[in-house]
Amino acid sequence: MSRAVRFLKMGLKRRLPPELWHRLVRVKGWVVNISSTSLVSVISSFLKLLPVPLRIALRNEMGVIRKLDYERHAIYLHVDSRVEYQVRINSGQREPETIAWIDNSAREGDVLFDIGANVGAYALVAAKSANGKIKVYAFEPAFPTFHQLSRNILLNCCYANVIPLQVALSDTTRLDWFNYSNLSPGKALHSFGSNVDQKGQTFEPILKASVLGFRLDDLVRYFGIEVPNLVKLDVDGAELSILRGATQTLADRALRTISVEMEEDSSKKLEIVELLNENGFEQTTKHRYVHGRVSGRFSKFNNCIFVRT
Repeated sequence: MSRAVRFLKMGLKRRLPPELWHRLVRVKGWVVNISSTSLVSVISSFLKLLPVPLRIALRNEMGVIRKLDYERHAIYLHVDSRVEYQVRINSGQREPETIAWIDNSAREGDVLFDIGANVGAYALVAAKSANGKIKVYAFEPAFPTFHQLSRNILLNCCYANVIPLQVALSDTTRLDWFNYSNLSPGKALHSFGSNVDQKGQTFEPILKASVLGFRLDDLVRYFGIEVPNLVKLDVDGAELSILRGATQTLADRALRTISVEMEEDSSKKLEIVELLNENGFEQTTKHRYVHGRVSGRFSKFNNCIFVRT
């Protein structure tokens, strides 16, 4: 029997009414097999015995909030999944060049498009930069992650200058399937349209749901959205498709700089660089890092910064 389980058992026995204690013992068979019962299972079983209103109240009170590893401003994220705890709250350590690009490039009055915003770590960094006088459009089509993005914007009181949009960006404007690789908030590696991953391999989605997709040029024109001054593009293989749907936006000289994450061995990398070069952007820096297993191995990525010449 683990020390944690033994401590929990002793504490519950002292504090619970005898009838509730005996009910719990009967449900989980503690008397016979306590040593094989995990702590999570024990706590979960106990909570299921409580009245529903009390369980709802406990869920609201027990939410986890952690500070993002960003020193210039206090930014907090809701943490409801392992990837949020292990990866998203450590976004500064994971991609310091992205943080530096935002801090050094953003000016008061700028507009930033965070395409592939996930739970909003970098969108919130941008919202706090330039004395908070910057507007951020945060694009995230996956509904569990979009929900968390919206909560994080509210948590950090950034609803005045961060606009979350649950749409996919592509080279055509259409309603199409969004293919989920998983349903955990903070996860990635989904796809829009065909169920092909960033390596060009077909995968079996855990869920297919309809999502509205836009060409970036159409989105700007239809809704009168400002042309961005900065674009952060992190979309797990859809970079070229999105850039092909943004020809007018790329040509607008209001757009000064673009940060693109690309897998190191991507077959589309040269095409992306050539397209941006043709539109007047020159690659100034490239940062290599390794993260996450994709298709059974660790993947190598480059964060490439492009600046209009």
